[in-house]
Amino acid sequence: VGDSGPDAVDRLLGRSLLARDRDVGARARFRFLDPVRHFAQEQLTPALLDQVRTRHLAYHVRLAAQVDDHIRTPDATAWTTIARASADDLRAAANYAIVERSATAGRFVSDLYWPWFLGGHLAELRSWANATLSAERDARVRARLLRVLASTALAQGDTTVAVEAAHRQLDAAQALPDAELAALAENLLGMAAWARGDYSAAGTHHRAALSSAR
Repeated sequence: VGDSGPDAVDRLLGRSLLARDRDVGARARFRFLDPVRHFAQEQLTPALLDQVRTRHLAYHVRLAAQVDDHIRTPDATAWTTIARASADDLRAAANYAIVERSATAGRFVSDLYWPWFLGGHLAELRSWANATLSAERDARVRARLLRVLASTALAQGDTTVAVEAAHRQLDAAQALPDAELAALAENLLGMAAWARGDYSAAGTHHRAALSSAR
């Protein structure tokens, strides 16, 4: 509804067609009452449904980018709460982006790395990264997706896949170049070596990670 959003929300609230849900991160959240939702779904045409889903995806791509920007700051707790409260919508948007082969799919999945990893949705996150990697053309996004693959595989105990993805991430990061992604790849290789009991290699990779990060 664009700039008329606040007025539209007030009118819907006043007519009991909309209800205020719990606020999250100082943001008001609203929901349609079930009869209104069902009626709206019955009125949807295929063209309008595509338009709605496209707008829904665009909104949540922006939200995921905001979460990724803030998840490693002092505001991390608040943004993790927002991501958790929006999980169903983020999941629906990610699946739609993958099915429709959206150009934003790879970046979207990369931006969901931390909230999904911390939430324990490892298999889902790994499947999304696998689904988007082959079609992704942006070199940095590809490196980030490889990091997603390496991290989730390692957390699931699949060290062979983790090592292969981490080496590809390291090569991609060095080609960019991107020191942070290179350091993260070395760190993942170090953890994989440690998991295999190769403590000498683990130390070598961790020292390389520290060197890359400087």
